[in-house]
Amino acid sequence: MPQTVLSKKSSITIKILLCLLLSALLFLLFNYVDFNFRVKTIILSRNKPGISLFGINALKDKSTLFTTKDSIINSVKNKNPQVKQVKVGLIYPSTLKLDIEFGSDFINMETNNGYFILDNNGKILEKRRSVQNNLPTLTYFQKIDHSSFQPGDIIDYSDIKLSLYFVENIEKLGMSVNTVDISSLYMIRLKIGEKTVLFSTEKEKEIQVYELNSILKRYQSEGSKYKTIDLRFEKPVLKI
Repeated sequence: MPQTVLSKKSSITIKILLCLLLSALLFLLFNYVDFNFRVKTIILSRNKPGISLFGINALKDKSTLFTTKDSIINSVKNKNPQVKQVKVGLIYPSTLKLDIEFGSDFINMETNNGYFILDNNGKILEKRRSVQNNLPTLTYFQKIDHSSFQPGDIIDYSDIKLSLYFVENIEKLGMSVNTVDISSLYMIRLKIGEKTVLFSTEKEKEIQVYELNSILKRYQSEGSKYKTIDLRFEKPVLKI
């Protein structure tokens, strides 16, 4: 009888010791993995080396096992409004690779107290008090409050985004836009040198770009001069 009790006590002691040993091994393994699978090296590539990036060092010591790529992308974009795209690669155990594409300055947008520098999607890349001279300038019939938006915000007014579409497509045709004037809900006026192009906000944008391209090709080949192209109507109107 005493041997049976002693045997049971020994068995319980062994089980407790094994549990403690297993717990210690698991604790050591967890700490080993946690220490080694954290970001120690960041490999950075970007399309514009001259632009500063903020918050990159804060990514060091992040867990490469539990930190998601989406959280890294959001962190970089939130702290760097000029960033357009981030590609994230993880080289285990401890290397983070970031491929960063910056948006390009596309247009000055006049506000009630300065200018927003927008990319071609309407994202605010920078707020300025003065115009950036190498970009076209957009004026809107309702002056936007300069303090109501911050870098990284999107100007999602449909007529403003439509004007950016027209500017982008005109530049693809090899011309430079000087100014964009949205003076009403229905008309967008673009100044290209001494020439003026009038677009409608109600007519299909693809049709207007096609008509403009056709007119430019025709009149360039014929050598005719024009002052205004009005694309707002069913048939374009030219002032020669």
